[in-house]
Amino acid sequence: MNPTIPSDARAVLFDVYGTLLEGRRLPDRGSRMAEVARHFGLTHDSPLDFAFDRTVAAFHRASPDPWPEIDVREIWAEIFPGLDDVERFALEMEDAIHPVRPTSWAADLLDQTFERGLPAGIVSNAQAYTRVLMQRHFPRHWPHFRPDLLAFSYEHRIAKPDLRLFRKALAPLIAESIDPARIVMIGDSPENDHAPAQSLGLLSIAL
Repeated sequence: MNPTIPSDARAVLFDVYGTLLEGRRLPDRGSRMAEVARHFGLTHDSPLDFAFDRTVAAFHRASPDPWPEIDVREIWAEIFPGLDDVERFALEMEDAIHPVRPTSWAADLLDQTFERGLPAGIVSNAQAYTRVLMQRHFPRHWPHFRPDLLAFSYEHRIAKPDLRLFRKALAPLIAESIDPARIVMIGDSPENDHAPAQSLGLLSIAL
């Protein structure tokens, strides 16, 4: 049985991965990365999965934040300084190593939200390609998300459960005098979704 959005809800915030989209990382990550790179005419001296993880770790160490986030496009640009179309490269890389599909309950939850005309946003640990994936998998729903209620971690260089990411999406709703107790956060993670949402006075729905 799919979750039901409470009748007194005034707005809904969604997590993405594990909530609206699901998938698993495929095996042979390094070889899949190398194959994508070859399609772009690129090679690297060391295994790409090691180079990627090492570069991400360096970015994390340089951040002063307790839950730092990277923009994966910057990581790939660091590894391949001559990379021209970093947007397409990052998307094709993600498709190759971590393909996703809609969760079984996603369309129903989105239908409930938009048929009632509720403002909807996203608070997610996500990358620039997440917008493309949402448009790809939810072409009917994606245009109805409010741009001012979208808080993607890569844009702010902080990741959930950092409360600042939640506050980015909440601020416009609070400015509209919507009671936080009537804003619903829907996610799959107790630590990253429900605990921070509840600490801000939101109602959370677990999946």
